[in-house]
Amino acid sequence: FRALLSVLGRRRLLKMRGLAFTERRAADVPEGHLRRIDLCWSLAHGLSGVDLVRSADFQVRNLAFALDAGEPVRIAAALALQGILSALENQEGVARASALAASATELAQRLQEPSAQAWSEAVAGVIAWSESRFADTVQVLERSTTMFRERCRDAVREIGSLETWFILHAYFLMGHLDTVSARAAASVAEARARGDRYTESTARAYIMPLVWLAIDRPTEAREEARGAIALWGHDGKTGWHHQHWAELRAQCCVDLYEGTAAQAVQRLDETRRRMKESLV
Repeated sequence: FRALLSVLGRRRLLKMRGLAFTERRAADVPEGHLRRIDLCWSLAHGLSGVDLVRSADFQVRNLAFALDAGEPVRIAAALALQGILSALENQEGVARASALAASATELAQRLQEPSAQAWSEAVAGVIAWSESRFADTVQVLERSTTMFRERCRDAVREIGSLETWFILHAYFLMGHLDTVSARAAASVAEARARGDRYTESTARAYIMPLVWLAIDRPTEAREEARGAIALWGHDGKTGWHHQHWAELRAQCCVDLYEGTAAQAVQRLDETRRRMKESLV
């Protein structure tokens, strides 16, 4: 709740300030200022697939600090992530995201910097997702993940997030179940091999249960979701994350698949307080 109040207050200040900036080279910005921007970026980006409210709190700071510093690569990434978080809020947020995406894209094209270009594609893809344009989502985010994979360093989190939360689910909603099955299994295996608990847990809780249900194996779907949360290492009592939501969603989907809707309602009732407190 405190994070939400901080987000609202800082966004109001940012709206009053505007998005104008005086461009400076990184070498011309004090090192302490760059370190502060990078810290806020790491927190905002790292929490974006776990806790959107706390992520948004650090992200609005990241954008404000980047604009004040004037370093264009950091500004382009900050504009893109701000657009992604806005697009995931509501329809008004999608409109805000479109304006932010346009600014991020213009800056990325001028800079011709790989990470800025990949992020500008990412925000366009998430906007398409938020508007239920799933074919466009896949097309744009495939370009973004290819850029991250081939032209950027240390981008496994970006690739894992875009692949799991958006690309694979868009394929599922379009009915491409063979594609979802093959790519989800590969994504989990790759994440496990590199020790990427975030991507493995998220894919196993969010996507793999749907794959098991598609081949009429509800028991495996439940076990997959439970195993994902066990790997995540948080029981949801001290903090309720998107991974807990994905596990709850998976269990409710299996309940409906098995014709036990009352059990799904009971799960929701038992979890409602934690879900509300998390502001998911």
